[in-house]
Amino acid sequence: MSSAGICRILFIDDSAEEVFFASYRLDKGGIRVDPRTVADGPGLRKALTSWPPDLIVCPFSLHHLDGFEALEISREQAPAVPFLFRSGAIGEGRASEARRRGAYDAVDKDDYDRFLQLVSQIAEHTPAR
Repeated sequence: MSSAGICRILFIDDSAEEVFFASYRLDKGGIRVDPRTVADGPGLRKALTSWPPDLIVCPFSLHHLDGFEALEISREQAPAVPFLFRSGAIGEGRASEARRRGAYDAVDKDDYDRFLQLVSQIAEHTPAR
């Protein structure tokens, strides 16, 4: 987390509305965020080198990138940065698979309370820059 107490979140998403609402809900929950958004693999690779995030948030599927592919890229380039899946209709099997592959966790995109709780946990354990 930045020295100003702001959590830098890299959203991998092709929906500006989803990113806006997620950032808004976190802010309303007391977590100040500095969000950036990418929608594909090249954008993700570039962002991880030019703008190191405190957290990466991604759905399981996008138009130009599979969520597990995004997780793999993130684990290669930024293995210490927590990766959180935030997607619709997450079953326990898919969430377990995500954790097994190295994700911090997976949360349903409409479960804002759980999302806030997970981001709070991550932010608490992220050293200030």
